[in-house]
Amino acid sequence: MVNILIPREHTESLFETINLPEDSPVHGAFFVVKGSRRKTVSVIVFDPDRNVVFSRKNMQQGIIVFSTTVQGEYSFVFDNALAGQGL
Repeated sequence: MVNILIPREHTESLFETINLPEDSPVHGAFFVVKGSRRKTVSVIVFDPDRNVVFSRKNMQQGIIVFSTTVQGEYSFVFDNALAGQGL
């Protein structure tokens, strides 16, 4: 589990190298801490070729589920800058 603090109206990116065979399931979760000024976050996951493999807008919590497309570095982008407006 990773906990990150995203300053108000900012975007934070995390990177993970995934060397699973193509079409392997990947699971994760996220949530916004109670008391946060921004009550939602938008999440988008890019594969190493910059294709979107997961996207959710303005969520308080959620499950991240996608299948790998290729091996390599995946980008997990958490955005509260556009909360209420979408990514």
